[in-house]
This record gives sequence, structure tokens and C-alpha cells, in this order.
Amino acid sequence: MHAHLVLGNLQRSCGDYVEAQRSYETARALSTQFQPQFIYWIDVNAAWLAILQNQLDTATTLLTRSLSTASPDQQMSFHVTLAVIQLLSGQHAAAQALLQAPLTFYQCAQNRTATCAIAFLLAWIHLQANPVTRIMPELLRSALIWLDSRDRAYFPHWWT
Repeated sequence: MHAHLVLGNLQRSCGDYVEAQRSYETARALSTQFQPQFIYWIDVNAAWLAILQNQLDTATTLLTRSLSTASPDQQMSFHVTLAVIQLLSGQHAAAQALLQAPLTFYQCAQNRTATCAIAFLLAWIHLQANPVTRIMPELLRSALIWLDSRDRAYFPHWWT
């Protein structure tokens, strides 16, 4: 089950969405039989696949279902993914509001990867409202310095 989930993530990352969906379906079937409490995590990863295919309603359904069984810390991660859906749907104010609790949570947990990723999402929101802005370097300065200090050049889209 875990191997099929990871395989699906790799296939998704390579752009092989049909095979990724098959791997997620296999993982879901195995999880249903052996570890039902793991289904929510499969759904979250399948939601990213749906996002990449511009199936935002499907992604929202998968995430909403996952939120109902997630622990409070997992909910923070899932809220970030929901915020991405809102961003892609043009609901910038709702996305910004949804990102505030996870930002605070990850800052308190000293999770710099998550904090940095949220900073990029908030900068994206700012850019949508202000396409010509001089504040962007200030919004991202801390995140970029941290990325550079860790020799990281990018985030996988499923950092959550």
C-alpha cells in the first residue's frame, strides 16, 4: 500500500497521470482491506493529482473527506492544499485567510520548509493583487535566504 502510494507520487511527478491514478487506486484498495485509517493520506495525494489536471472540484472533495479524519497537525497541511485550490480558483482573499493558521502553526513548530512554502504562496497572492510591486523582495527575503542556506532550489508541489 505504501509502495503504491509512493509509486503514484513518482508517476505524478513525472507527468504520468494515468499510471499515478492507477497506483493511487491500488493503494486505496489495499488500504481499505488492511489499513482503512490510511485512506485519507492517499486521498490527499490523489488531490494533488487532480489539481495538476485542473480537476479542482475533485481535489476539493478528496481534501474535504480527508479533513474529516485528520489530526489537527494534518489539518494544517491539508488547509494549505485547499488554499492552493482557492488560489487557482481566483479566491485570493479566502486562500490568504486559510493560510494564516498553518503559517502560525508551522512557525511555532519551527518547520522552515512549510513556513517557506507558505511565504511563497502568500507572495503569489500579493502578486495577483499588485502585479507591479517593489515589496516582493521583502516578502520573500527570509524564505530565499533560508532556501539558499539549505542548498535548496525548489519545493516539490506536494511538500505538505
